[in-house]
Amino acid sequence: MFGVRGRIVPTPGHTPGSVSILIASGVAIVGDLLSTLVPGGRPRLPFRMDDPAAARRSIQILLAFGPERVYAAHGGPWRGAVVLRRFGNGR
Repeated sequence: MFGVRGRIVPTPGHTPGSVSILIASGVAIVGDLLSTLVPGGRPRLPFRMDDPAAARRSIQILLAFGPERVYAAHGGPWRGAVVLRRFGNGR
Protein backbone atom coordinates (compact mmCIF):
# COMPACT_ATOMS: atom_id res chain seq x y z
CA MET A 1 0.00 0.00 0.00
CA PHE A 2 2.82 2.41 0.81
CA GLY A 3 5.47 1.00 -1.50
CA VAL A 4 7.30 -1.19 1.03
CA ARG A 5 6.95 -4.93 0.57
CA GLY A 6 7.12 -6.92 3.76
CA ARG A 7 5.16 -8.61 6.46
CA ILE A 8 4.31 -8.22 10.11
CA VAL A 9 5.17 -11.27 12.19
CA PRO A 10 4.00 -11.90 15.76
CA THR A 11 7.12 -12.19 17.93
CA PRO A 12 5.96 -12.51 21.55
CA GLY A 13 8.50 -12.68 24.30
CA HIS A 14 9.28 -9.16 25.38
CA THR A 15 5.53 -8.63 25.64
CA PRO A 16 2.69 -10.94 24.57
CA GLY A 17 1.63 -8.67 21.70
CA SER A 18 5.07 -7.86 20.28
CA VAL A 19 5.52 -7.91 16.51
CA SER A 20 8.47 -7.63 14.15
CA ILE A 21 8.53 -6.29 10.62
CA LEU A 22 10.25 -8.26 7.88
CA ILE A 23 10.96 -6.18 4.81
CA ALA A 24 11.42 -7.92 1.47
CA SER A 25 14.90 -6.39 1.09
CA GLY A 26 16.16 -8.63 3.91
CA VAL A 27 15.72 -6.24 6.84
CA ALA A 28 14.11 -7.32 10.12
CA ILE A 29 12.93 -4.66 12.56
CA VAL A 30 12.54 -6.44 15.89
CA GLY A 31 11.91 -3.70 18.46
CA ASP A 32 12.69 -4.96 21.97
CA LEU A 33 12.99 -8.65 21.06
CA LEU A 34 16.79 -8.22 21.05
CA SER A 35 19.08 -5.67 22.67
CA THR A 36 22.71 -5.15 23.66
CA LEU A 37 24.49 -4.05 26.79
CA VAL A 38 26.85 -1.62 25.03
CA PRO A 39 26.78 0.15 21.66
CA GLY A 40 28.14 -2.22 19.05
CA GLY A 41 27.72 -5.21 21.37
CA ARG A 42 26.44 -8.62 20.44
CA PRO A 43 22.70 -9.28 20.33
CA ARG A 44 21.09 -10.70 23.44
CA LEU A 45 17.72 -11.07 25.07
CA PRO A 46 16.68 -7.98 27.04
CA PHE A 47 16.68 -8.05 30.84
CA ARG A 48 12.95 -7.48 31.10
CA MET A 49 10.79 -9.95 29.28
CA ASP A 50 7.34 -11.39 29.71
CA ASP A 51 8.33 -14.86 28.46
CA PRO A 52 11.99 -15.72 27.66
CA ALA A 53 11.06 -19.08 26.08
CA ALA A 54 8.59 -17.35 23.75
CA ALA A 55 11.30 -14.81 22.86
CA ARG A 56 13.68 -17.59 21.86
CA ARG A 57 10.96 -19.20 19.72
CA SER A 58 10.26 -15.81 18.10
CA ILE A 59 13.94 -15.39 17.25
CA GLN A 60 13.94 -18.84 15.61
CA ILE A 61 10.91 -17.83 13.52
CA LEU A 62 12.70 -14.66 12.41
CA LEU A 63 15.89 -16.53 11.57
CA ALA A 64 13.90 -18.88 9.32
CA PHE A 65 13.25 -15.88 7.06
CA GLY A 66 17.01 -15.38 6.63
CA PRO A 67 17.28 -11.64 7.40
CA GLU A 68 20.40 -9.89 6.16
CA ARG A 69 20.20 -7.08 8.74
CA VAL A 70 18.44 -6.98 12.11
CA TYR A 71 17.47 -3.67 13.69
CA ALA A 72 16.45 -3.45 17.35
CA ALA A 73 15.18 -0.62 19.53
CA HIS A 74 18.29 -0.82 21.74
CA GLY A 75 21.45 -1.75 19.87
CA GLY A 76 22.36 -3.11 16.51
CA PRO A 77 21.97 -3.25 13.68
CA TRP A 78 23.48 -6.67 13.35
CA ARG A 79 24.10 -8.80 10.32
CA GLY A 80 21.63 -11.68 10.20
CA ALA A 81 24.58 -14.09 10.31
CA VAL A 82 25.63 -12.64 13.69
CA VAL A 83 22.16 -13.19 15.15
CA LEU A 84 22.11 -16.69 13.67
CA ARG A 85 25.48 -17.56 15.28
CA ARG A 86 24.22 -16.27 18.64
CA PHE A 87 20.73 -17.81 18.59
CA GLY A 88 20.74 -20.37 15.77
CA ASN A 89 20.72 -23.34 18.13
CA GLY A 90 17.80 -22.01 20.19
CA ARG A 91 19.93 -20.51 23.00
